[in-house]
Amino acid sequence: DDDDDDDDTCAWCGAGGEVALCDSCDKAWCADCLERHLGEDEARSIFSSGDDAPWKCVACDPSSKKIAALREQLETVLARQQHREDPGETTTNTARKRMRKHSAWTALHAMESEVSAAQESLEDESLEALRTAIQDEAVTREVADRDFNEVLRLRRRKLDLLEREHAATQDRAELAGVDLAPFYMELEAATAAGQIHMDTDTW
Repeated sequence: DDDDDDDDTCAWCGAGGEVALCDSCDKAWCADCLERHLGEDEARSIFSSGDDAPWKCVACDPSSKKIAALREQLETVLARQQHREDPGETTTNTARKRMRKHSAWTALHAMESEVSAAQESLEDESLEALRTAIQDEAVTREVADRDFNEVLRLRRRKLDLLEREHAATQDRAELAGVDLAPFYMELEAATAAGQIHMDTDTW
C-alpha cells in the first residue's frame, strides 16, 4: 500500500515523504498522521500489509474502532461547545437544583437557631430567671411551683419536638445537596464571630 513517490502529500497535514495510498481513492496519508490518529500498531499494520491487502483510508472506510472512538470524542467536544453557547434545559435544571439547595440550607439554618434557643431556655440561668418572674406574679409559693413546673414541661416538650424535626431537616438538606460537615464548621465559625449570614457556596 505504501509508495515511494515523494510528490504525494498527506491529506491530513499536507506533508510529503513516506505515505500510504488508499486503494479506493486518490488520497495519501503520512505515517506520522496515521500513528497520531489511529495508533502505532494500526499505522504499522497499514504500511506492512503489502499489495495483497487492499487498504481503504479513513475517508473511505470510517468504520474502524479507532475512527469510531475519534468520532465519539469529537461529538463530545461539539456537545460541550453547544452547551456553552446554548445551555438551555441543563442551565434551568442547575438553577432549580441550586434553589432547592439554598432553600434546604435556609431551613436547616433556621432550625439550628430554634434548637439553640430551646436549649438555652432550659439552662440554669434561664430557669432561675423564669422562677423569679413566676414567683413575683404568683399569689402563693404553691402556685408559683405549679406554674414553673408547667412551663418547664412545655419547654422540654418543645425541645423534644424540635430535635425530631431537626433530624428530618438534616436529611432533607443532604438530599438537596448540602454537605453537612462544612456547613457546621462554617456555622460554628460564624457563631463565634457573631455573624448572621453564611456563604451557601461552601456546601
